[in-house]
Amino acid sequence: MKILSLEVVGLFGREDPLRLKFNQDMNIITGRNQRGQARINSGERRIVGL
Repeated sequence: MKILSLEVVGLFGREDPLRLKFNQDMNIITGRNQRGQARINSGERRIVGL
């Protein structure tokens, strides 16, 4: 199974969706503290069922 992309609507009350397209190999999500990296990661885990 591969996750090719992720679209999140309503993250932090934003109206415009956050769209992420992933590479085939490795992907690293970075950002300043308290900017949603852990939420994206936990959302992916829920989708995959971990």
